[in-house]
Amino acid sequence: TRRNARYGALLASKNKSVNVMTLLYNTSAVHAVPAFVNLMSNALKEAASGPGSVISTFNDPMPRTRTEQFDRLVSGVVDLVTTFVVIIAFSWIPASIVAYIVREREDHHDSKHQQLISGVSLLSYWVANLMWDLCI
Repeated sequence: TRRNARYGALLASKNKSVNVMTLLYNTSAVHAVPAFVNLMSNALKEAASGPGSVISTFNDPMPRTRTEQFDRLVSGVVDLVTTFVVIIAFSWIPASIVAYIVREREDHHDSKHQQLISGVSLLSYWVANLMWDLCI
């Protein structure tokens, strides 16, 4: 599965008289470093001792402490609250713009109708509304 996948590489090079082994790994995989160090150690041991010799590596991380568990819980709650705040903030902007248009559609605020009766052309009414909205 993707959760258990380990990504990494070993780079072997010779620098003058010194053999250099470089380990490249993905930090999102928790067990990648020990697995690739084991792979590197096995390659070095096999080169020195011949085929069939292996080194075994075991990695069992310590359980999380109560403060680590609490920190993860608090982090999750903060992320959730932040999500709701951002959603509310983004929904507030269009609602404030639409409220003016809805208010104009009410009978006692029918400014569009009053201006059209007064002789304002429909084009100038909408251009004026656009200019006002852009100024706000």
